Amino acid sequence: MNTIPVIPAPAFVQTKDGLFDGSQGVQIECAAEALRPLARFLEFPAGSGPGTVCLRIDGSVPLGPEGYTLESGPGRIEITGKTERGLFYG
Repeated sequence: MNTIPVIPAPAFVQTKDGLFDGSQGVQIECAAEALRPLARFLEFPAGSGPGTVCLRIDGSVPLGPEGYTLESGPGRIEITGKTERGLFYG
């Protein structure tokens, strides 16, 4: 059963220790130049380091076209979409 309040509900949830802390600011790291407009739309500065949200598209992820993975840790969140639509939902 999904106990994480995320919409749309994820197909699979695995919780781990740690907490993302964005209190010192959040920045967006784009793994591809084509994703930079999305970072500007979200109105977060580009960069890397603590408080980073990394956006990636990886067609080899074994998910459907709207699938995505979201991994969160103490200093970083990584959202990987199978396609641009998957990244949007992530």
